[in-house]
Amino acid sequence: MTVTPLDTLSFDSDAHAPDERFGRYRSLYASGANAVALGDAVSGSVRAWRLDRAVIFDRRVAGIGHERDERRVVETGFDHFTLTLLLAGRFEVDAGAGFVPLQPGSAVLLDMTRPMRNRMWHAHAVTVSIARDRLAAFAGDVARLHGTVIGRAQAALLTDFLTALLIRLDTLSGGAARRVTTALLALLGVALGSDEVDHPKPAAVTLARRMAQLRELIAARIGDPAFGPEELVASSGVSRATLYRLLAPYGGVAEYLQARRLDRVRLALSNPLEQRSFAEIALDSGFKSESHCSTLFQRRFRSRPGEYRRQVSFAPDPDDPRLALLAWQQELR
Repeated sequence: MTVTPLDTLSFDSDAHAPDERFGRYRSLYASGANAVALGDAVSGSVRAWRLDRAVIFDRRVAGIGHERDERRVVETGFDHFTLTLLLAGRFEVDAGAGFVPLQPGSAVLLDMTRPMRNRMWHAHAVTVSIARDRLAAFAGDVARLHGTVIGRAQAALLTDFLTALLIRLDTLSGGAARRVTTALLALLGVALGSDEVDHPKPAAVTLARRMAQLRELIAARIGDPAFGPEELVASSGVSRATLYRLLAPYGGVAEYLQARRLDRVRLALSNPLEQRSFAEIALDSGFKSESHCSTLFQRRFRSRPGEYRRQVSFAPDPDDPRLALLAWQQELR
């Protein structure tokens, strides 16, 4: 029987010429954050694995900081969380109240809908990007979690698991992704002291499952301009009241559909292999006109579509890790 491994990507700045190393690293992270050199001696290596609406990164970084100001938060449209566990070295994080050091063996949670900064010196860290609804099923109210630091004692079991996981990830099959993600989230819930772990709330699990089904349905139909709130109600298999309750945190059904269409446009414009014009992308994403899409895109991302495309453009090699990373980030929404 053929076993399909987990999808993976890798990057090592030392594989490039000295005068290219930081620029290459900055480009890798450009889709999500601005990388900042903290001195002349900078380096960064990254290995990443795609899980179930989660991505795990094994990072070794020296002399580099990462910043997401309010503009970058809007431009990227990210809605997920990151968990960073420091294994060794020096790491400082600013979740809005100034830089604080993270001790080896401790971890921090960050909400990507909010600004943040970090600084890393000879740091070995594991970072896990997690879809918001997946985290909520195990940690309860996630709105309170931005900037939460999990101390070494509370994170001990999670640290053991992640350390062992890094060794074994290359031996796992893609079919194990969901179970690995579930185990990771359960241990994160334990580290947070969440009641959801000891006393699971069926409503939270049901919500996560229904949202997953809605995302699949919408992804399959989003290119049809006739697919709107009424069509979603008719094809979703849930009552109108339930559907509107599910999507109320996103501004309602119409707003959620519009956001998904705009995300599809943004992802296409971010893809350097995408050859279609903006007009074609807009129509293929379910917008009835190019001008309407352009107005909404500029309102949400604070940039005209053409300007955005120029800002994020790059000429990739076929195996450029940025291509995979862009697709994986889209799955976290």
